[in-house]
Parts: sequence; C-alpha cells; structure tokens
Amino acid sequence: MKAEIKDILVRCAASTAFHAKFFFPEIFRTNFHNLHREILNKIDSTEKKVVIAAPRGIGKTSIMLYGLASRQILFEQKKFIVYLSNSAENAVLQTDSLKYELLSNPLIRKFFGSIKTSRIEVEYEEQFSKKAWITSGGTLVLPRGMGQQIRGLLYRSRRPDLIIIDDYEDKDEITNEKLSL
Repeated sequence: MKAEIKDILVRCAASTAFHAKFFFPEIFRTNFHNLHREILNKIDSTEKKVVIAAPRGIGKTSIMLYGLASRQILFEQKKFIVYLSNSAENAVLQTDSLKYELLSNPLIRKFFGSIKTSRIEVEYEEQFSKKAWITSGGTLVLPRGMGQQIRGLLYRSRRPDLIIIDDYEDKDEITNEKLSL
C-alpha cells in the first residue's frame, strides 16, 4: 500500500493533470482535450514565464487554482504565490475557494493532513484570513486586484515565486467587434 501511495504522490508532484484529476475529480469531471493538454504541458514545462490565452469557459481558472496552485502548495514547491485578478474582491473569492477546497477535501486531508498552519506568530494573528493566508508548509497565498501593488513584494526575504494573472481585464472595458452582414 505504501508503494502505491508513494507512486500516486510522485505522479501528482510531477503532473498538474494527474494531480487535478486525482485530488479534484468533482471539478475535473471530463477528460482533458487537446487545448487543455497544451495548457497543462506549458504549465509543467521548465519555462519560467508562461502565457496562456484560450477561449472563455474552458477551465483556465480551475486549472490554475486547483491544478497548478494547489500542487505547488501541497508539495511545497512554491513559497509565495500571488493571485492577480481584475478586482481584489474576485482575487479574494478565488483564493478563498482554493483554501476551502484544500481544507475540506478528504483526499487532501488523508495524504497531507491539514494545510492550516498551527504556528502562532504575533505578527500574523489572522494568518489564515481572506486577505492572505499561510499554509502549514509555509506558503503565503496573496490575492491582489488590478491596481494593487505587486512590484517589490517581499515575504520573509522571499519574492513571489509564482504569480498567476487570471481574468485581469475588466469585462466592461473590453470591446468586441461584431461582424455585421
């Protein structure tokens, strides 16, 4: 049994797709198609900067949060994650949803225990708040909205090592040209 668990964890640590399907089957109910696989391959590549542009509604946010960010948190691969969205409210909502999934998911609790830190630090009385949260592995997750400061961020001598920019544009400011016949 231990070999099977180790194999699952090794596969999850190496593959965003496997991790997402294994730990979040209710979110990733259907098979990944070609565009998903392209996105997942880019995410898992060794490239330092990856830009993904794809149609609305294919699951980019879910892949970024529940695939990539959760994997980086659970396997302690990143220590300072900034999630940037068009508004602070949306960024908080998305990262709070991720936090909820990480705390309530029975498979995650079985394999990793609680991600909620038990450390008591005077400077971070609300270290598991909506504004920012620190996991038991020491990863800080910081939601930010358009216009909020991200340049120069520093947490315990660390700069952000993963920045996810998701739906950064304001839908009211986007104009779509309609083809008229």
